[in-house]
Amino acid sequence: MQQEVAKIAELDAGGLLIGENETPEQFLARISAIVAAHRQFEEILAAQGEATVFEGIKVKSSDRIDDAIAAEAAETTRQLYDFSVDYVPGFFLSGEVGLLWGGCLIGDNETHLSVFLIRGIFKKKQKWLFYNRRELMAHELCHAAHQILEDRRTEEYFAYQTSPSRLRRYLGNCFIHGYDAVLFVIPSMILLLAQVLQFAWLPHLPVWPFWLLAVIYPLFLFTRNQLSRNQIIKAKRNLSQLDFAKTTAILFRLTSAEIAEIARIKDPATLKSYLADKQRNNLRWQVIAYRFMRESDDEKMD
Repeated sequence: MQQEVAKIAELDAGGLLIGENETPEQFLARISAIVAAHRQFEEILAAQGEATVFEGIKVKSSDRIDDAIAAEAAETTRQLYDFSVDYVPGFFLSGEVGLLWGGCLIGDNETHLSVFLIRGIFKKKQKWLFYNRRELMAHELCHAAHQILEDRRTEEYFAYQTSPSRLRRYLGNCFIHGYDAVLFVIPSMILLLAQVLQFAWLPHLPVWPFWLLAVIYPLFLFTRNQLSRNQIIKAKRNLSQLDFAKTTAILFRLTSAEIAEIARIKDPATLKSYLADKQRNNLRWQVIAYRFMRESDDEKMD
């Protein structure tokens, strides 16, 4: 069993994390499907010089992101969470893309194929508008690795820790669902409309209810973000009492429920018992223990 855990730990280091309750058989079967899907993609790309992925997106071998640029993101994710993804091919897109689009990672759980796409301008530039190439790639590769946990509550937090901006690292986890940004913006637009109506046609229209509406959801987002941050910080502090190597790497591989549980356990002996119980029949925890539950220099997280 120890040899199997050691083998799977190598895959974990390559960004192929284990699902919450995946067995060794389930994990290895999924990895085999991923390898087969990417091998087929590479064969088509090599034979034709281009390939069509997902919803008609065409990528060319001549636009492939070279290893030196890919290594930028790998260094960031390795430093933060001790993994570096090398199985996801990346490409520059120079055709029609959104005005403010910087890049994205597209994956399909059914076909097991993932492809990273970034704006063509990053072939020569490290920065463009408010985007940083290294941060952009590392951010999306964090999603690629973490998505198997199917837990969005802290995923954006960990992805945004790749940013050099303290503000983005702090606020990144505010928007964890697709509707968060919509509900953040729409009340502000309604407030603006109410103010226009009051100024132009309805001078007696009370505007304060619209201000209240515009403030409620942002306040909720900031509160939710801070609560998640508090749990992560407390969990890190509690794990640090046991002198584990790379506590941030451990937390990256946990569900938000597990992070909350560890945050509540302040007594080291109780925490040791909790962790030992987690490792008994859970492959993910066995790999975490194998890789990170050893004494090391402590590290800091913002």
